[in-house]
Amino acid sequence: LLLSIRRAYNKISPELVISFQRGMNVMVLLTLLLTKAKIICSEHSYFFRKYGIVEDSLMHLLYWKANAITVLTRHDLKVCNNLGKKNVVYMPNPLQSIDLADCVRKTQIIAVGALDRWKIKGFDLLIKAWGKICYNHPEWKLVIAGKGSRDSMEYLKYLVESNSCRNVVFLGFKKDIHALMQESAIFVLSSRFEGLPMALLEAMQAGCCCVSFNCETGPNEIIQNEVNGLLVPAQNIDKLAEALDDVISNQKLRESLSSKARGAVLDKYSEDYVMTRWRNLFSKINL
Repeated sequence: LLLSIRRAYNKISPELVISFQRGMNVMVLLTLLLTKAKIICSEHSYFFRKYGIVEDSLMHLLYWKANAITVLTRHDLKVCNNLGKKNVVYMPNPLQSIDLADCVRKTQIIAVGALDRWKIKGFDLLIKAWGKICYNHPEWKLVIAGKGSRDSMEYLKYLVESNSCRNVVFLGFKKDIHALMQESAIFVLSSRFEGLPMALLEAMQAGCCCVSFNCETGPNEIIQNEVNGLLVPAQNIDKLAEALDDVISNQKLRESLSSKARGAVLDKYSEDYVMTRWRNLFSKINL
């Protein structure tokens, strides 16, 4: 991989190289640090997430030699600045604009994520929370969209059965996630950790009533609690069950949170806003 990166650099001779994700970032820095190229490394998860001793050690050794490191959240920017790191820039992912379809919301809660990442996405916590309230709301269902291996599917189905859940549907991979969100009354984010959760942004843009764990980074920069969504203490199954029960039972609350969700994300994460930040970064490093 190092040789491939160097060959590509020698062939193109770029003024700027932008790399994404921890592993690729350290490879690019290892390969190109002694060249004339300016380098931007872009993180796309929680900045202090542990990937492994090699990648994490190389990150701590090399990252600060890049011209810029982009992070997804203001939380990560603040932590890095407090550590004296001056080459870190807040750069959220852009939210592609979509038009809302004129459709009736179904009595369903949607969650989105790869089933093989069920532990990160907290689908085990979600299923346990749903098991506490599903019999109170027999007309509602929980749908989980995302592909995964047979082992992951079987384990999650085992959790559904062992927690006496009803009305749980695994949709598998879906191309029309936006359509599913627009027809769902509630979106739930049960992750143990996130960077900047795009599924939450997309659900708010789609006008869902959103309920999310308040994991360390991400959701609390997107949701203003009890204004445009609900934030629940991280990994607290009982509180997640209570919050879902509240928005299912209280139509007025659900519709109020839904109506304010879309406006909360359209400007802060628009393509124009994010591209302006990229242009400003290019100017800052004299491109």
